[in-house]
Amino acid sequence: MEASELSNVDGELQAWKPYDAELARSWESINRQLAWAQSIAAEVIREKGFEKFKEVTDGITAYRKTLVEDHLEFTKRKELDYEQKRLSLCPLKKRRLPEASLLRNSSIVSVNFEDCKEKVIWKDNIPRQIVGVDELLESPRHLVAELRWLHFLLYEAKETDLTDVLNMRKGRSKTQNDKELEYHPLLFKFMEASSGGQPEVKFLREVHVGGAREDLSSSILGGKFNEAHEVKAAFSLAVSGKPETGIERNVAGISKMYKSNKKYAGLPCHLGIFATRCEYVWFVKFRYEQRGEAVVSCEVAPEFPCGPGWEMSNVLCDLALLNTAKEGSKLIDICPSEPNNGFHLLVRYVDTLCTLYSIPKAPLELARNDGSKSIDLSTASIVGQGYKSVVFKLPGEDCVIKVSDRSRIGRETFIHERVDGTSFTRPQRKGLRWCGQVLGAGDGLEWMVLAGFGRPVTSDNVLWDFQGCWNQASAALVGLHSRGVLHRDIKPSNMLIFHDELWLNDFDCSCLVDESVEIRRMRVGAPYFESPLFDGAEGFLYRDDWYSLVLTFLDLLGWYGGGADKNSTLSAAVRNETFPASFKACINWLLADGDGLFRVELMEGGQNSEETKIKIKTKTK
Repeated sequence: MEASELSNVDGELQAWKPYDAELARSWESINRQLAWAQSIAAEVIREKGFEKFKEVTDGITAYRKTLVEDHLEFTKRKELDYEQKRLSLCPLKKRRLPEASLLRNSSIVSVNFEDCKEKVIWKDNIPRQIVGVDELLESPRHLVAELRWLHFLLYEAKETDLTDVLNMRKGRSKTQNDKELEYHPLLFKFMEASSGGQPEVKFLREVHVGGAREDLSSSILGGKFNEAHEVKAAFSLAVSGKPETGIERNVAGISKMYKSNKKYAGLPCHLGIFATRCEYVWFVKFRYEQRGEAVVSCEVAPEFPCGPGWEMSNVLCDLALLNTAKEGSKLIDICPSEPNNGFHLLVRYVDTLCTLYSIPKAPLELARNDGSKSIDLSTASIVGQGYKSVVFKLPGEDCVIKVSDRSRIGRETFIHERVDGTSFTRPQRKGLRWCGQVLGAGDGLEWMVLAGFGRPVTSDNVLWDFQGCWNQASAALVGLHSRGVLHRDIKPSNMLIFHDELWLNDFDCSCLVDESVEIRRMRVGAPYFESPLFDGAEGFLYRDDWYSLVLTFLDLLGWYGGGADKNSTLSAAVRNETFPASFKACINWLLADGDGLFRVELMEGGQNSEETKIKIKTKTK
């Protein structure tokens, strides 16, 4: 595009963007309406009492949900209108596809394959077609991708730096595409993770052999066999209604794969990966004649998109998150807690290589420390998955299996030895039979068994019996603190309902109050529920657990939202006449800087009694 053309397009786009102000007005309207609804709710609560609290709060929640959904729909519609307008102003060769390349200034360029030098497989009109993923890859094995992804998050993603990619994007001009080379190390990490626990399949970077060079390759059985992979900064769109044109328009990368694989002669086929940066992955299979020299067909899966709005089924990593990444960010900062579909496809690719080269697939097993029969996960279901652990449940078992890295499982087992037996805390099943190593997903993963199977705590639980839930949570925290244990990660997802009682759960971030100050200085919990009283010099104290507990309850009640000032939220809550006295006493103690050890002793009225007496000991921190 000439400079004059680009200037003209930019000018028209700027003139067309008044909807930004409309968006701002929409947000302002939502905020005014929410403030009105909340003020009405407070008035009703004061007049009607606590029994109306749930009814009013449900109304506010439903109203808020409706407003937010309306706003999201409004935003989506405007963004689509804007994108269509921008596309109509830009020549085809400069058009970008948001769903295919979400980074700004990363164009999807249509290539005329007749002008491409690397058109080897087109010379003899070799059959080429788009096929289904299931035609090229093995069927997925149960839970293998999830556990290899967990291993990746725990051991690789948090250590992999994004500096080179961020510097490249910062240094290029807005009219330039991203360079592909800086993405190779990131894609390599994803590929390595997909073969965790399968040592016969390795991935290599930047290999030069003869005149052909593969960006990355698979090394099978110690280099006895190899598969070449190609990485590009962008891909080209297929023609609408003609999926095979996606192969032709991406001929540069696909032919490069063919030329790189040609040196590995004598095989019936080659199956490689065509990737754009580390964002999308396709799989390309070349079939050869009997001697393994001449290619007789080319199959690609999945199909290439043909325009905006296309649902991509091969996303490996959402690179749009790089737009908000900061200096010092790691790969884990742009990764979800659950694997994207592209990673599932990579794991299936590794299994397919095992089948092609007659390699036994590494079985996924939970080996017991006592040497007895391993646990079969074929019927297990995931009940919780995060950045630090995955929790499974087996059919008919009144327990769950927690998988994490060796240090966290060891830490949690150590804490359970201290706290098991205290009120309203979930115990661990003891004995070597109920812990061990995970095989088939990478070294370093271990597992433990936790007793019982609870339900997540919801707003309804707290609204229905605020006093009872608060008493139970308080008793659990008092029990931990009496054993010299700091939880350090109290939040709604770490509390469960067992037999209509609220229990505290998940001690992999916990520590002892008399451990070194270096350990207590570590910020390990969820920032959203972190105590603002936390002192980086003094380290974590009892009060920080109590502050997180109060924020947890206020969040469940809809009183605490993201970005809200935590102390202001507590100051507003303590003035609410319907909250239990013990809850407000804890808030007052925290607003006075939470000096000492907060204790709640329940009267004979039982767990649901409104009467409590509060003792604050100031000698011990």
